[in-house]
Amino acid sequence: MRKILLSIIMLFVVSIVCVSQTYENAPNNRYKLYSTENLYTFLQLDTRTGKIKQVQWSLEEKKEWSITLNDVDLTYGIAIGKNIDRFELYPTKNMYQFILLDKATGDKWHIQWGFEDAKRWVKPIEEYIK
Repeated sequence: MRKILLSIIMLFVVSIVCVSQTYENAPNNRYKLYSTENLYTFLQLDTRTGKIKQVQWSLEEKKEWSITLNDVDLTYGIAIGKNIDRFELYPTKNMYQFILLDKATGDKWHIQWGFEDAKRWVKPIEEYIK
């Protein structure tokens, strides 16, 4: 009886690990939400294309919204590998600004989110040449 119970537990643990790894490597697992220092604001990143949306949530229905920060495919149609998790956002010390990194090419963009159109932008970070 003890061996049967131990076998069932081991089978259960193995199945959980397999499901977890499948989810992490799933081709449809392309979007990530990044929290900001503002409790009600997240950034939604398409990790394949670099497209970003600012997502505002609230307990009041009419105060929830989403707006596009970047609607340009930053791969420019050039696939490198599988493009899964190609882009990643990194917070800075400024709560409104992040750095977007293309992990395949090393290209970088300066991202700023905000509540006004003029305060939302995406700018490429160019290589410094002496």
